[in-house]
Amino acid sequence: MRWVADSSIALAFVLPDEHSGAAQRFFASSGQMEALWAPALWHYEIANVLALAMKKGRIDSSQFDAALEVIGAMPWRFHAAGEVCHVRKIAATATRFGLTAYDAAYLDLAIDMQCGLATLDNALKLAAKKARVKVFA
Repeated sequence: MRWVADSSIALAFVLPDEHSGAAQRFFASSGQMEALWAPALWHYEIANVLALAMKKGRIDSSQFDAALEVIGAMPWRFHAAGEVCHVRKIAATATRFGLTAYDAAYLDLAIDMQCGLATLDNALKLAAKKARVKVFA
């Protein structure tokens, strides 16, 4: 099955102080997945959280490198949206489900691809269920 996976689940898999059983279960099965999808903004979210974790002393540079190696080895595919109509579509999804545009980008991609969504974000999980998108639990 194809999945859209957000940064919350990826980061919970690689950050030692954000350990999550759900993230462990999800990524343990990633070898059986044809691809993990995310909007292109995923890169910026990952970079931001890892940079802040280093700045705050939660991880050191070797842990930063290890985290990137682990998540980089997974079968990621990224969707880049460059059309103004796509911005309108994400904004509509954000408004409809009460999400940030960032979270709406993940939900919108899962809807468009007709695949499941893996997230640890409770608001995004709830929105996905309302949109009848399968949520990894």
